Amino acid sequence: MVRTYIARVDKSGVNSCHNGSSTQPVVPKFTPCLSYVLRFVLAPSRAACAFASPPCSPPDPDWYRLDDRLDPQHTARLILRAVCDLDFTPLFAAYAGRGSPAYPPCRLLAAVLYEIHQGHRSPAQWFRHAMESDPVRWLLGGHTPCRTAWYDCRDRLADAVLPLVQQVVRRAIDEGFTPGRRAAIDGTLMAANASRHKLQSRQTLEQHLEQLEQATAADADDADAPTAAPTPPRPRWMAATVGGRRQQTRRYRQAQGARDRRQRRNGQKRASKRTAPEKLRIAVGDPEAAVGRDQEKVFRPLDNVPLLADLDAPLILAYDVFAQPNDAGLLGGLLRQAEQGLGQAVAVVLGDAGYAGGPERVAGG
Repeated sequence: MVRTYIARVDKSGVNSCHNGSSTQPVVPKFTPCLSYVLRFVLAPSRAACAFASPPCSPPDPDWYRLDDRLDPQHTARLILRAVCDLDFTPLFAAYAGRGSPAYPPCRLLAAVLYEIHQGHRSPAQWFRHAMESDPVRWLLGGHTPCRTAWYDCRDRLADAVLPLVQQVVRRAIDEGFTPGRRAAIDGTLMAANASRHKLQSRQTLEQHLEQLEQATAADADDADAPTAAPTPPRPRWMAATVGGRRQQTRRYRQAQGARDRRQRRNGQKRASKRTAPEKLRIAVGDPEAAVGRDQEKVFRPLDNVPLLADLDAPLILAYDVFAQPNDAGLLGGLLRQAEQGLGQAVAVVLGDAGYAGGPERVAGG
């Protein structure tokens, strides 16, 4: 029988450099990385929907000029070799297959991995580097996605990253690099996508929602009226356009629903653990985010990101994002996630006392 134990851990071929001086034509040659590139070019052909062909790929001489400017052990080449054998089905499934051909998601993934490795986490930076950075241009095969395409790519990758990561772990287990049976769990609190300066109480939330509903009703009446009525003054926090007020109303209704759910959960706690109703706060920008103190003791909207890390290799077995300021009840979900993705259970888990309470404690012996 597999048992999970909780232990306390202390948190304490070489290419030449083309400098443009030679007048000789570029002759296509087989480079050590070319076989990976060709497999990378053919990867989108296995998808159900059509993807755009790269404007710059072998045997295009421009691709070889770009390839010559990268060191044989350049990080972009290492990333290409790492991802070219992945099964991209989770990524392909995020595309509907309608409209004009999309940019190949395998190329976008490789470029994003390179950008994150370089410390560039913003799609706005990816957009700029797709036109200015030789390694990114090489990985993209000359594609220059617009800013919106990069933000769409980020959203599509969200659900596909974990299956791709677990593919790598399964391969490492199959090849004997790690048994994948021992792990350590730990997490961190990260600032949510909402301002800590705009947390709202129940009274403020209901007041703002009432004002928004009155404003949107007036907008509808003005649209039906033959002559536009004078626009009444609105609070500074309210959107200036009709579309903005509609969107704002939807967000406030979502925030009201999230607050009601949070209030019900709060009422189910023991009296000593309950928060006074008037002290419950909600962030309209990210209503699902928990509200608490981060590692610097700042009171703000938070997300909890726990990682289940392999003890025998530098690999992540499972991870998730939770809207709660503590670690209670998180271990079981990550263990199930790891078992489903890897096809085997984690036998030993090291973690701090925050994960060892209630249903998460499994007796050893």
